[in-house]
Amino acid sequence: MIISKIIKFEGPTDVFIWKHPIVILTHQMQLYVENNYYAILFRDGEILDIFTSGHYTLNASTTPLLKKVLPHQLSRNVSFQCDVYFVNCFTSFNFLWGTPSPIPMQDPLYGLFVNVRANGQMKIKVSDSAKLVKRLAGDVSSFIHDKLQDYLRDMIMMKIVVGISQIMINDNVSFLDVSARLFDISEAIHISIARDLYECGLSAVYFNVNSITIPSSDYAQLKEAKETAVSIKTIADAEAYSIIAKGEAEKTVRPSVINIGNVASGGQVVVGDNYGNIVGADGIINRPSNSVIQGDERKKAKMNEGSLDSDLFEE
Repeated sequence: MIISKIIKFEGPTDVFIWKHPIVILTHQMQLYVENNYYAILFRDGEILDIFTSGHYTLNASTTPLLKKVLPHQLSRNVSFQCDVYFVNCFTSFNFLWGTPSPIPMQDPLYGLFVNVRANGQMKIKVSDSAKLVKRLAGDVSSFIHDKLQDYLRDMIMMKIVVGISQIMINDNVSFLDVSARLFDISEAIHISIARDLYECGLSAVYFNVNSITIPSSDYAQLKEAKETAVSIKTIADAEAYSIIAKGEAEKTVRPSVINIGNVASGGQVVVGDNYGNIVGADGIINRPSNSVIQGDERKKAKMNEGSLDSDLFEE
């Protein structure tokens, strides 16, 4: 075990968490915390104290929280075991991400399965040093940039797949038009990732999907499916228009009505039949029989020839 009088950050610069190799602390030990870092004293799964930037002497007056846990060790010059973690809480770390292999997804609009790849970038920083140490303490002695990226990769990839699928399916968007939805997809994934990172004590400062691509062969199949769908719709629209036009042409034209004075006790003649329907003053249509109409026609013809007296028509 290492016993020292001075504890300070001595890890690499690209680190989120660095655990000091000293695990035995003593009364009046000096603690140096640099700018942009927090120092956390951790023991038996619990956080004993947190120090911001500054110079500290570990004793009962400067570490009241530690005194509650280890009163005898701090009041006397007795060593005790405790882990010291330095956490970088102010520096944001950029990550470039990408799908390691194609992800099979079904195109919502045309039903074909395509192989999807995506890539982008994100920026992460520590938002809660205590929560992060509790989550990761005991697993590793330090979390550098690359190691943290490996730790988060599976979670990030799952969120990316779900985020892309939800936007495409909910909005019924084809992968032919996915480029136009990159902003919406980025926002949805960012929100989802931020919730999970929060549970780890991390903050997703920035997240963006740079591109979503499919192989050229898949693109060609989707394009062909789109052209077929457009052709079928055009034919269907033409047939529907033809049926509607035919139906309009076959509709019966409503008869026209003209006034011709007092016909059959002040009625109207409905034009449109061979001889006309006589509409009475009471609104009832009285259609004369063919025999009556034909008889009237013969009488009128004889009257015009002078062979029939007009008084025959008198009632």
